[in-house]
Amino acid sequence: MRDRIEFVVDGKKYHVLKPTQEQTAQAEFVYKTKYSEALRYGALTHHEAQRIIEERNLFNEDDAKKSAKLLLKATELGSKLGETTSVTEGLEVLTEIDATRKEILMLNRKRNAILDNTAEAYADEQRLHYYIVSTTFQENGERAFASTEDLISRSDDEVAVKATRYVIYMVANDGEDFRVDWPDYQWRVKHGLVDSEMEPVSELPEEFVKQLEAEKKPAPKKKTARRPRKKKTTKES
Repeated sequence: MRDRIEFVVDGKKYHVLKPTQEQTAQAEFVYKTKYSEALRYGALTHHEAQRIIEERNLFNEDDAKKSAKLLLKATELGSKLGETTSVTEGLEVLTEIDATRKEILMLNRKRNAILDNTAEAYADEQRLHYYIVSTTFQENGERAFASTEDLISRSDDEVAVKATRYVIYMVANDGEDFRVDWPDYQWRVKHGLVDSEMEPVSELPEEFVKQLEAEKKPAPKKKTARRPRKKKTTKES
């Protein structure tokens, strides 16, 4: 369990702290008030949105079965990746896993487009904004964002993007990256393909490149020993 995550953007240091009990209580208050506010403005509840999804057949039983098959495929590919000793094969399996995850996201896109606009989703977002503003700091101890409005206006900034990610890790996963247990990221970590923030490295490690090149070289042909010719014998008359 971590209580502090440090990160750097453009040479400046920042850190996210684990929320205090008081901050957690305030965050829940923000959620409840924003949920009520969304309902007053006519936002759907999660239950109502789910009913619309079913009525409009946006995610049916076939989609659910396909999603389950894709999840199983990703799991099987992860097991295959953990067993391979070839980096060439490993990269191929990584590509398959990434493609499978993309399929799952595309399959769930229509359903999520509705669920992301419910009262619960709005309240969740506002609660997250509160956590980001109240737990993200600059190196000098000052807050990285002056207010929720400041955070929203800078939502595309790298500081905001990273702060959002790390606050989610801190609140929902004891400060750990969700991907740390994924077989594909464990493989990437093992071979030095990602940095401490689980981001792709700018250059492939030298040992990885050497192994990759060695696997691309054709195996030397084995020399087969020639059998000695049998001497011809003449029949005696």
